[in-house]
Amino acid sequence: AASLVERGARLAWINDRLSQNPPRYFALLREVLGSMAFSHGGLIVTARVDEAMLVRAGAAWDDVESYVNTIRSARGTELACLFKDYGTHVKLSLRSRGRVSAQNIAVDLGGGGHFPAAGATVQGGYEAVSKAFEEAALTELERVGLA
Repeated sequence: AASLVERGARLAWINDRLSQNPPRYFALLREVLGSMAFSHGGLIVTARVDEAMLVRAGAAWDDVESYVNTIRSARGTELACLFKDYGTHVKLSLRSRGRVSAQNIAVDLGGGGHFPAAGATVQGGYEAVSKAFEEAALTELERVGLA
């Protein structure tokens, strides 16, 4: 970065341009925030995205991934889960603050990843997958003494 600045790069301008989002980002964010739910005394926050939300927002599945980090920022939470509901299957993106393992939950659901960030693709509808997630998350909360 220092060498770019020495050559005249306007880093503040570049950073500003890279951090801008199109209107569809905010339209979809409204949908995601509207689906947020807290459970286990606020330790877990979840949100859901489905095709109807994408259509209303004029967005695509590629626009979705950053929202798990947005919901993870809720104060007091230890785990965030974004459910991407495709109808026949659900993709889960999990993020942990460090006391619970996102990886353990993802592995229980047939996925994988790392302790702080993991994911899984689970066949079935949202209701069944959400229930399986709740069971896996409760097991993890119990393992670390938070349930």
